[in-house]
Amino acid sequence: MLNKIILSTLVPLSLFSYELNFSKKFSQTVNPDILTTRISASIQNKDERFISDNLESINEHVKESKDIKYKNGSFNLTPRYSYKNNKRKFIGYAGQLSYIITSKNANSMNEFISELIEVKEKLKVNSLKLNINNTTWKVSDELQQKSLDNLRLKAIKWISSYANKLDRSCTIKKINIGSRNSHYPSPMNSSALRSMSVNVAPSKSIQSIYINPNFTLECK
Repeated sequence: MLNKIILSTLVPLSLFSYELNFSKKFSQTVNPDILTTRISASIQNKDERFISDNLESINEHVKESKDIKYKNGSFNLTPRYSYKNNKRKFIGYAGQLSYIITSKNANSMNEFISELIEVKEKLKVNSLKLNINNTTWKVSDELQQKSLDNLRLKAIKWISSYANKLDRSCTIKKINIGSRNSHYPSPMNSSALRSMSVNVAPSKSIQSIYINPNFTLECK
């Protein structure tokens, strides 16, 4: 049994065959193409219908606005109580509406938010609060996928060229691309916007998309 083990370890050595395993990073810089923010409106009142009507005004503006897209919409209406001497008393309702808003055009986003603030001001409801997160530029799924496809092709071309340049005869045995990665700037904190004329679009920051594939070469 010992002889068989020794023989099995010597065979590849006698043929001067071995595997070469390593990884290499490939990256590509891209300009983000999607401007995104999160908006939310909250209101408190004893009348459930009053809450629904006011939030619906916000909702209609979101859904009727052009050149923007909305997703992850949510609406919550919960009862509010006060507690005194171990007794619970109903004092009204709290409602909240929220959306993720995206646009490829900074002017369209600015116009949308300015009009949204105007809608809120015209309602003249003190308990209606509007919160708009600071906007950020992001890479769309389409642009990220296109960049990843380019990087994968670049990695395959590189390893083919590298294998041909080695002194020994090497063939590509395995390429493991792995998961995708991105470098994004740190997000900004949320803030309430009260100005009737706003410029919410920040300057674009170049972002980096990269892959770090593992290569296995079989060489003789």
